Amino acid sequence: MNENRLLASFWTLAGDVSPLDGSAISVNSLESRAAAAHKAGFVGLGLSIDDAKYNIEKYGKRTVRSLLRNYGIQHIELEPLFDWFVDGEQRAASDKVRETTWQLAEDLGAFQLKIGGDFSGADWPVERVTDEFATLCGQASDVGLSVVIELIVESSISDLPTAVKIIQGAGCDNGGLLLDIWQVARAGVSYKDIRNLPEGVIKHIEFCDALKQQQGSWLEDTVCHRLPPGAGELDIGAFLTRFRALSIRD
Repeated sequence: MNENRLLASFWTLAGDVSPLDGSAISVNSLESRAAAAHKAGFVGLGLSIDDAKYNIEKYGKRTVRSLLRNYGIQHIELEPLFDWFVDGEQRAASDKVRETTWQLAEDLGAFQLKIGGDFSGADWPVERVTDEFATLCGQASDVGLSVVIELIVESSISDLPTAVKIIQGAGCDNGGLLLDIWQVARAGVSYKDIRNLPEGVIKHIEFCDALKQQQGSWLEDTVCHRLPPGAGELDIGAFLTRFRALSIRD
């Protein structure tokens, strides 16, 4: 029998809050989210870095860990970290978030950090990104974290060949790829290409539903128009079948 590793990502239970508003702290209490996740059969919970920091500062790490444990939450994911390979003021700000993340990972016993590419349109050399990813994975390893790059349509890491080159070039056991069915659909990634990916590259998958045609801008679509599984037009069954064949494990 396969082990239950289902995780409710942060935005699944965050409530009436949107990244478009610049807020990444849930309007729902941590306990209500943990309880809802447990009731639905999840054993993992995603927290934004801001949300995790807020709850630990408010309640203390022991109380937070006890609360999560009481609801059977065994796996904690932190997100997101951006600008981890850029320079200037953006990098300085990102490095501060990075240091906060390492402390949160230790406080919560988190297992995974979700990261993404750059949205500025700048042409970053893949060698630089690869080196920075290797450094990031090395630091994350010290606090027991895996690091997954999410393939994001409008980012600098938006296609499989680029992501694979970075991940394989870094050569870190705790580094890999996250594939979200929404991003896969909007990027036009074929399931055949996914199946042909090198073994061990994919570390994590996410699934929801959506209409086949994008609604508004890509940002509006991904934030405002995702649907519960089964309520849209994406072929979730085929998506999951591909990964079942690959025996994905974190």
